[in-house]
Amino acid sequence: MLFKKKTKYFNLEWKRLDIFGERNSGTKTKSGEPQDYDALLERCLRRKELFEDPEFPCARETIWGTKNPTFEVVWKRPAEFCEHPEFLTDTFSRFDIEQGSLGNCWVLASMATLTLHKDLFNNVVPEGQSFAEGKYAGIFKFRLWKANRWIEIVVDDRLPYREDTEALAFTSSSASNEFWSAILEKAYAKMKTRANEVYRLFTNTVSQAQQRSKKWEEVSEEKRNELGLVAKEDGEFW
Repeated sequence: MLFKKKTKYFNLEWKRLDIFGERNSGTKTKSGEPQDYDALLERCLRRKELFEDPEFPCARETIWGTKNPTFEVVWKRPAEFCEHPEFLTDTFSRFDIEQGSLGNCWVLASMATLTLHKDLFNNVVPEGQSFAEGKYAGIFKFRLWKANRWIEIVVDDRLPYREDTEALAFTSSSASNEFWSAILEKAYAKMKTRANEVYRLFTNTVSQAQQRSKKWEEVSEEKRNELGLVAKEDGEFW
């Protein structure tokens, strides 16, 4: 699929937008079949069923691997614990994203950057996705950068939920009925990218993470604004 787009600060221009599992995409599925969002959505709507992603099962091993879990979770769709879930609220911003039980602040910082640049956000989080009747089938899509190309990746919306705290186990939103960030985190986990590649996964921009270094002081104010400083508390993300 041809794909070409630019923003002021980020390089979104590339010739290909591949589907997760598509031949020569640098990704593969267990079944050997690509996961085409439009085809899967249409099938689920026609059959009146909710999508369950066979590539990312709701199992203990998906979260913990071979390690013993530090807490128990159940997998729930937003409608099972939220009365009126929304994928995106009208007032979403970088301040909505809240860290859960993982020490993954670098992921959240990268996600927060998306909200500061509309074109970039709409590239990674395609428009038109909703929990509304007639559009919702438990499946969502995102575009992530991997293997030198943009990959369209789908996930279901079953999220790890802690019944002891009555809250999502990992990323959530301060707007309790908003779920784009939690579902995007799941797509990131499915892609299994190393921590130091997270920023590029969302932007196709080479990034550098500094741990309280003096380097940041050498960057001009103009360049800081261009790069977009997101957090400087737990290391810098730029």
